[in-house]
Amino acid sequence: MSSHNPAWLINKHPKDLKAQIKELVERGYSVTVQDSTTAQLVYKKHFSCLLATISFFFLGIGFFIYLFYYLAQRDSIIYLDLETQELDPDWEKKEKEATHKRTIKTIIIVSIIVFGFLMLISLPSFLIEVSK
Repeated sequence: MSSHNPAWLINKHPKDLKAQIKELVERGYSVTVQDSTTAQLVYKKHFSCLLATISFFFLGIGFFIYLFYYLAQRDSIIYLDLETQELDPDWEKKEKEATHKRTIKTIIIVSIIVFGFLMLISLPSFLIEVSK
């Protein structure tokens, strides 16, 4: 996944390459190429042993789902070019809408996970009741 001059970064630090790079480095990116007006930063994909272990406990298939997800990921690349950067006056409105959408998605995903976990816990007692 690559991005060219992300709007959130450009509006936060307009025409300040050093501040933009610093912001991205603090978020885990590393600089691969840089000159006076441009820079390329890369965020390497990471394998989470904790997530893999937790997903393994969901009947083992969760581990393979996570493994395929990890293998399908690509390093995230951001290109910064001061000469092509333009401020977006509607940036804050767009960012609020995107944040709202992410919040709704997160609530739905967490609800599905909690519901699935509760069903998994209650399944053995339900099966015992049915077999009596």
